[in-house]
Amino acid sequence: MLLKFQKVKYYIGERLLLDIPDLTIPAQSRIGIVGKNGSGKTTLLKLIEGQLELDEGRIDYQGDITVIDQFIAVDSQKSGGEQTKEKIRQSIHQGASILLADEPTNHLDSAGREYLIKELNRFYGTVLMVSHDRDFLNQMCEDIIEIEDGTVTLYPGNYDNKKKKKEIEEKEHARK
Repeated sequence: MLLKFQKVKYYIGERLLLDIPDLTIPAQSRIGIVGKNGSGKTTLLKLIEGQLELDEGRIDYQGDITVIDQFIAVDSQKSGGEQTKEKIRQSIHQGASILLADEPTNHLDSAGREYLIKELNRFYGTVLMVSHDRDFLNQMCEDIIEIEDGTVTLYPGNYDNKKKKKEIEEKEHARK
C-alpha cells in the first residue's frame, strides 16, 4: 500500500516539528526513520496512525495500520523482551497493510532480535521503523528517512548509505 504525504506540517507550540512538502512511500517498502531525540520520529508515526492530528496537509493510504510501540507494562509478569515479542507476533499476523514500529529492538536479546527480523521479513506490507540500532537499520531498511530541524529527507539505501551521502552533502555545503 502506497503512503503519501502532501504539504504536511505539525507544530508543537510555535516550533515547526515536521515539514513534509511531498513524500511518497511505495507499497512493501522497508523504511527506517532516524533523527536526534525530540526530532519528531515517534510523532511522525503517531500522525500516520491518526493518534495526533495534522496542523496542515494530509497523509493518504489505504488499508489498516498496526503498531509495535516502545512501551511495556511495568506491572506485567512478562519481561520487556517477552512483551515486545508478543506485540511483534500480534502486529505481524493482524493482516494490516502498514506496520509502524517504534524502537522494536528495545528490550530484545539477540534471539529476540533475530525473531523480530524474521517476522518483519515475512510481513507483506509497508514497514516504517524508528530505531537507533544501526545494525538493525542496515539489515532491514531499503531507504532511510532522516528528520532534522523539522525537515524530512529520504535517502535511498540502508543507514550506512545515508551516512555516506549525508557526509558528502555536508562537505559540499561547507565548500559553498
